[in-house]
Amino acid sequence: YHNTVVAASTYCEGGKVTEAAVQQVLNVINTRRSTLAKGQQTNGYNGAKLPYGKNIMKVEWSCTLEKTAASFMDGTCNHTPRAPPAGSTLIGNSDYNDILQGGDNDLSTILGALLGTIDHEELSIGSASVTYSTTTGPHLRPYVNLARADVTSIGCVLEHCGTGAEANHSIYCLTDKP
Repeated sequence: YHNTVVAASTYCEGGKVTEAAVQQVLNVINTRRSTLAKGQQTNGYNGAKLPYGKNIMKVEWSCTLEKTAASFMDGTCNHTPRAPPAGSTLIGNSDYNDILQGGDNDLSTILGALLGTIDHEELSIGSASVTYSTTTGPHLRPYVNLARADVTSIGCVLEHCGTGAEANHSIYCLTDKP
């Protein structure tokens, strides 16, 4: 009997993200989308619920978007602003590694934190629309872009940089809508 360590295979051929990480990312995003679709998402701390989301379907993983997101990695993790390719939206974040445990769950942990901003900041609910601005939810851009009904696919990569107290990361996710 031998214990052999086998590297986890990536989901996409030539990709950087494991199948386990892809499934965790999709679960985090689709759970939040489902909560919105059911009208169960609270709007910040005020206790009110956001309106029911209409036509919100599950998001799927895109190997093409993952590959494009991987081209943004530069080995510095300083998350310099980058323009997303035409027809897509970039969701990016750089931070220290204090919330990360290492391994397959790092991507979903970061996305979970970004999506969780809706639990702390409010969107402006109008009679015909729900909007955000720098005053009604300055940190809600990732949530708003991942909760959009017209978004159907995503691809992400995670880059680690530095060591010890200076260890940090950058995440780059692209969706299929501008």
